[in-house]
Amino acid sequence: MPTTAPLPRFAPSLLLLFACAGGLSVANVYYAQPLLDAVSASAAVNVGKCAVG
Repeated sequence: MPTTAPLPRFAPSLLLLFACAGGLSVANVYYAQPLLDAVSASAAVNVGKCAVG
């Protein structure tokens, strides 16, 4: 029967930091979506020429 090494333990503060960093990075994509039209208008980007997909 093979023995396995115990899983590493993280400090709760480090785990909280990783959870917040992951949540903020994902939220960054969703929070910007309502502003895309305003950003493209202020940057003079033609929306018809943007690649989709």
